Amino acid sequence: MLRIESRSSKTASRRHSRPRSVGRPRKKHAYVLIDSLRARCRSLSESVVDCEHSQQVELAKQAEEQAQLSLQRELERKKAALPEEPPADAPNAVCLGFQLRDGTRLMRRFRLDSPMQIVYDYVDTHQAQFKSGSYVLVANYPRRTYRDTSITIADSGIHTDEVLFLSEL
Repeated sequence: MLRIESRSSKTASRRHSRPRSVGRPRKKHAYVLIDSLRARCRSLSESVVDCEHSQQVELAKQAEEQAQLSLQRELERKKAALPEEPPADAPNAVCLGFQLRDGTRLMRRFRLDSPMQIVYDYVDTHQAQFKSGSYVLVANYPRRTYRDTSITIADSGIHTDEVLFLSEL
């Protein structure tokens, strides 16, 4: 027996073989969509973090520039406040030498009645290794440290030409 099917019966059988969820997204597609949305959210949050980090870096750079400008102004102020160097034949003058950490040697005459702060200001204006106040001036032999900046050079015990070294605190 030969069976002959009509065209209408074929379309009817196809209709029944289709899945019922044709118009709705499948669960698998929903999970893929959720995963892609999560990935997009992660990338956006990373972009926000990167943006915040770059802003923090920029603020840090600005703060560093401000600190450098402030330090430069302070050094210029100290340099302008230094008294003139007394002549070589002045009776109440002493010649001090300074050995910096990088090997540089400085020489300058100071009046004996000048405060030690002037000596520290002079060293501050010529060296960049230490911040102001982060070192002390030291005589090598006999070993003496000059920490008190309010007394005069003569009161600190310096009466002849001397070489001073910088020592970190």
